[in-house]
Amino acid sequence: SMQIRDLSRTGLFAVTEEKLPVGAVFLGELRLPVADLTEHAFEVRVRVVRRTELGLGLELVSPQPALLAALDAC
Repeated sequence: SMQIRDLSRTGLFAVTEEKLPVGAVFLGELRLPVADLTEHAFEVRVRVVRRTELGLGLELVSPQPALLAALDAC
């Protein structure tokens, strides 16, 4: 579980204690609110591009068109 900050079409910053190395790629689930205030879950592949004391800078790898549309609507 990670707290997300600075979410965009290209990536996000995840506040976490995980110590994944830069370059690591993993699958996760990103939950976004939709129009009726429910959540929609998207499977995402992310790459660690930065690591700080607060967490990880993650790049979205080949994001689904539906995810990009949901991010545009947020």
